[in-house]
Amino acid sequence: MIRAFRLTSLFLLLFLAGCEALPEPEDPKLIEGLPTMEDLADSLQLNGSNVIKWVIQDGGVQHAFQDSVNWRREFTAFMQDDVNHLRYKDAYAITDTTIGPVREVIFKALSDGQEVREMRYVIERGRLIGFELLKERSNLLSSSAQSFQFDRNEYSLSIKQSIDWFFQNDQFIQGSIVPRGELWRAVFDLGGDPLPVQCILQEGALIVKNDKELLRFPLDETKGDSLTFASAYFNAYFRLKRLDETTLIGRWVNEKRDERRITPVRLERGVPYRFPVAATTSHKLQGEHTLLFADDNGDFTDSTVLVIEQTEQAINGSILTETGDYRFLDGAIRGDSFFLSTMDGTHAYLFKGSIKNDSLIGVFCAGQTWKQPWVALLNSSFELRAAESITTLKNDRFTFSFPDTAGRLVSLSDRSFENKVTLVSVMGTWCSNCLDETLFLKKVRSRYPSEDLEIVALDFELVRDSAIAKRNIQRQVKNLQIPYPVLLASLSTTKEKAASILPALSGVFSYPTLLVLDRQHDVVKIHTGFSGPATGKARYLAFETYYFDLLDSLVGP
Repeated sequence: MIRAFRLTSLFLLLFLAGCEALPEPEDPKLIEGLPTMEDLADSLQLNGSNVIKWVIQDGGVQHAFQDSVNWRREFTAFMQDDVNHLRYKDAYAITDTTIGPVREVIFKALSDGQEVREMRYVIERGRLIGFELLKERSNLLSSSAQSFQFDRNEYSLSIKQSIDWFFQNDQFIQGSIVPRGELWRAVFDLGGDPLPVQCILQEGALIVKNDKELLRFPLDETKGDSLTFASAYFNAYFRLKRLDETTLIGRWVNEKRDERRITPVRLERGVPYRFPVAATTSHKLQGEHTLLFADDNGDFTDSTVLVIEQTEQAINGSILTETGDYRFLDGAIRGDSFFLSTMDGTHAYLFKGSIKNDSLIGVFCAGQTWKQPWVALLNSSFELRAAESITTLKNDRFTFSFPDTAGRLVSLSDRSFENKVTLVSVMGTWCSNCLDETLFLKKVRSRYPSEDLEIVALDFELVRDSAIAKRNIQRQVKNLQIPYPVLLASLSTTKEKAASILPALSGVFSYPTLLVLDRQHDVVKIHTGFSGPATGKARYLAFETYYFDLLDSLVGP
């Protein structure tokens, strides 16, 4: 059994006993309308959200799944420490910034006399998606430092307390908030290499968790003891059979191409970890590292960038290439070994290997047969080409004319695009990087009125059947609620074929590729590939800031 696991356990009581709570507020807010931790707790309670946790105690790592959570009690210590009140107006410096739909408000203490050193809110469309609280206090004999961080569906609590010659208390908890349902661990068989992911099984859906991402596979069909869960975004599905109350077996079928790809999969109920880890690690892999894949001759020449974020023994991140990223990789360090995996709905990837001094030596596994050696040079720098420098214009004018799923021809010369800044996405419904770009373009759509800016997607399908291609488009438009037209540009697509269909471009080197056109429909920018939120907050925020500033200048006052 796992002891002292809930936030209301002994170590938290010690934390609360050692720190005086701020007095109950009796004065107005400094900034009105900020959503609070109480709002978040009540929302999670209403949704019946559960939590997967791991905790560090005495150098060991313990895992658990909590399927009945009192969220107000879970967050109680941090709901009391609110400095957003008029009585603190001279104690904190406040910054309030907005980029796109995201607002960030930071309260920073002006002196060390304030126990709450920093409090940060991140709000998107009125909803709290990030919160951070840092507390410190010390005197001649004792000290305490606590930090609480919440980021979308992850939170952590770190406690360090000491009384000289008498008491030392170091604790850490990491929690992953997941939808209500049963916790399962799915293991894909990649030709003998097991690739694990965590899943939540609900009455009407299977949800796959990769780091902060939750991918939904709605229940599509039930036949006897067999269940089919189809992706909400891609032409892929799970077909599973229940062996008993704790085991499901079956296959994951990917039909993004005419030739389906099948991967065996086995699910075990109630397993609260992705990769089992029993102890913390001394290895530090946080940062950006040059990663080289081996070619067919065994030479390590294909340079990319491995981005790793580390919390104790847990690691996550992505791999950046000039044409996009490998999306949300999730894993752990175990001894001198490391593991990272993802199943993003259209890819199943496993990176595993060993830590050797200043290097990682590993193997990349994908599908039933693909095994590719790689090495990473820790904390080395490798500069990828700028995404705006890869694709260029061959001709002065770019244009398009393709049908929508109803067969209506849509062209850049149509009146709906006249005198409007226009974003053109060259994409595919089979492409997970395109999914990330679609979410970005939805933010763009919500920011700018349609009389100033239009968006259109040109879909290049891998299948040769137009009926299947149209269903692929309709699935994504419906489930992603895409607020702009998605046109069918090509079937049985190759990059060479796509380049011939869009002759104004020097080539189609990656899906997606985004073209930014001004009001006169001159091409202002071409962005090849897409590196999404899995590449890190700072990098993705810089991308969003750059393009929102560009669009602001094109749209004008």
